[in-house]
Amino acid sequence: MTVEQLIYSVNDIDDCYINEYAGAEPIKKSKVKGLLIVSAMICCAVLIIIHAVKITEGDNDYILRQKYPVITDSQYALDTPEYDFEDRIKYAPNIANVKIVEQLPDYTVTINNGLANIKEIVFYQYKAIVIEDIGMTNFDVDSDNTITICLPSIFSSSYPALSEGMEIICSIEPASGPHVGKYLFYDKTFYYVDSDIALAAYDSDDSIARISCKKSKLIEQIENIRNKN
Repeated sequence: MTVEQLIYSVNDIDDCYINEYAGAEPIKKSKVKGLLIVSAMICCAVLIIIHAVKITEGDNDYILRQKYPVITDSQYALDTPEYDFEDRIKYAPNIANVKIVEQLPDYTVTINNGLANIKEIVFYQYKAIVIEDIGMTNFDVDSDNTITICLPSIFSSSYPALSEGMEIICSIEPASGPHVGKYLFYDKTFYYVDSDIALAAYDSDDSIARISCKKSKLIEQIENIRNKN
């Protein structure tokens, strides 16, 4: 029964009561109407609770997507071909499960292509603690078991919005030039991790985490692919 049906039911019952007992004392009619309204409100509350429970128990993907919107348009498409999940995992230099500790100060890199076309590009950078080196590629970490991930601000819409405390599973590669000692995201192998549930960041992802799955299941799948090579 919908909320509207409940309201109409209360009004119908109240009209019948008033018509039948038109001569009764006003206080009696008021009490009955009040009880009927309270009952309807309780029924509405129960319906809302049932609906909330259904979402909580059966739709992790729906809940997480409100928190982590899917990226449907990315500049990655301009630079790299679209590989399927297995190929991305196979070719990625490093795959890591990390947690963002903090955003570090931005820095600027000057690019000169030799044709007097000089550009200054701002880079964002984030300090992240390494939870697990998936695939055992043994990339370099700082003494406190952290790495620095950087990305160009002009393409920020192509990347997931990172924030302090966010846990992710992603492919990374060592940066060079002015970024030496840092890491760049390698491709679209990027998964949010929330309460041990993994969810793909990109709409084109074809892994089991395209719809939310256990973090352990995703890591197991990644390790199986890496160990075949």
